[in-house]
Amino acid sequence: RHLRQGDSLVDSIAAANEAVLSAVSKQPDLQGMATTIVSSKFEGKNFELSWVGDSRAYLINNNSIQQLSSDHNYANELFLQGDISKDEAAIHSGQHELTQALGQLSLDEIPILNGTLSSEAILLLCTDGLSGVLSDKKILNTFKGSSSLEEISRSLLSQVLEAGAPDNVTFTLVAWKEPA
Repeated sequence: RHLRQGDSLVDSIAAANEAVLSAVSKQPDLQGMATTIVSSKFEGKNFELSWVGDSRAYLINNNSIQQLSSDHNYANELFLQGDISKDEAAIHSGQHELTQALGQLSLDEIPILNGTLSSEAILLLCTDGLSGVLSDKKILNTFKGSSSLEEISRSLLSQVLEAGAPDNVTFTLVAWKEPA
């Protein structure tokens, strides 16, 4: 709603955080409620990206997958401090310990990243119900040889379900086509 009213992406996420806090203050049984977010705002092929928690954004083309967001969890904090390697962070129990979430937000600044989506790339926004179940390699391989976003979406969901879907899964694929 805030984005549609012209607010910035960061201000809209901050408003969502306030909405979660307000709901909790009005209903004590919601104490501890929190959620993650990854969101993008487009102007043509240029995008603004922001996130809180461990929902992720990836830029994918036929040959590579690049994680654009940085997880707000204990394992990633250890990695950023140099205490563990990237491979160790991927399997660390701290992957499930959020350091930031809407409803428990303490960031001085909500991260923001600007980019451009080329016609050869796809932006994937997803919860850890996808990225925590499928490796980056499996995600990339799904994009290879798939001809449409619908086919890719069906395949990603099918793979998560086959793996037992241990968490909720939500994802969005965004592609850019040059205007005719």
